Amino acid sequence: MNARGSSSSSSTTWRSKVSKNIVCNHNLPAVIRTAKKGTNSGKTFFGCPLWPDKPCGFFLLMEDSESTSDSIVKGMQYEDMERKFANKVSKLKMKIEKLEKENMEMKILAIKHAKGEKVSLIELILSWIFFALSKMIE
Repeated sequence: MNARGSSSSSSTTWRSKVSKNIVCNHNLPAVIRTAKKGTNSGKTFFGCPLWPDKPCGFFLLMEDSESTSDSIVKGMQYEDMERKFANKVSKLKMKIEKLEKENMEMKILAIKHAKGEKVSLIELILSWIFFALSKMIE
């Protein structure tokens, strides 16, 4: 992930990926310079290492980078928490599915067991009837 900014003035716009390393629009590590003229005279900034031979428009004041770094860290923490939350939700959904499956299996076993008890009770009653009939016939 890289911090990138581009601007034709001192304002900076941020692109999608941000990290510890600040790079220019050529994807090279930015160098620290001091502005010698203009409204930012005397201020330090990150700039393209190829400037002035191959300007890319990258400009980031050091003070902007510090406040942006805080925002970046908060954004990364948010993304990390969001990823952990999504992972937790996924695990909980799998656990729910597993428990629902176990519950269904237990219901099936209970039904089979109840049917088995009914069959056993019928068999017991029939055996008594046959025993009683056999005693009456004797």
